[in-house]
Amino acid sequence: DITAWVLVFPCESDPEVLQILARFWCPKARAFAADNRYGDQYQAWARDGWLTLTEGDAVDYACVRARVLEDAARFRLQNLNVDRLFQGYQLSQELADEGLEVFGMGQGFLSMAAPMREFERRLLARKLHHGGNPVLRWMADNVAVRQDPAGNLKPDKAASQGKIDGIVALVMALDRAMRHEPPKRSAYE
Repeated sequence: DITAWVLVFPCESDPEVLQILARFWCPKARAFAADNRYGDQYQAWARDGWLTLTEGDAVDYACVRARVLEDAARFRLQNLNVDRLFQGYQLSQELADEGLEVFGMGQGFLSMAAPMREFERRLLARKLHHGGNPVLRWMADNVAVRQDPAGNLKPDKAASQGKIDGIVALVMALDRAMRHEPPKRSAYE
């Protein structure tokens, strides 16, 4: 019931530091549903501007698309990853039709391993700054990680204690950011 859009920006003074801008949407009906144990949190985040509530009982992807396009223009977005399954496919087609370069990204070990290593490295080095976003912090507290026999990591929605969409979106944004980093010089050069 939460949709996440996360952008990462290298800090000018320290390119290792990434500034994170996370946006979240939730259907209004879900935020006020009696059976939603997070309803009070959702409503508080909406009042404080951290969560956008869309009318109805499903996320309004036209609202999400409009915000992504606005951000793309404002921040000169180079390209983006979208979950290649579920609603992500239609949204990715609509964004591509608007001129954005969109890549479908899987959620398995193959796709997530490298950006998860980067996420872990920067997180431990305190190089990820999210401006105190309480929704992203809550999702970070919820996330569980699964490891395959080769040591690759990925977020595990099934084992997590709550919503983790923002962390998954952050890892997907890191994947794109890694593809735009200048190659590191070899010690032998």
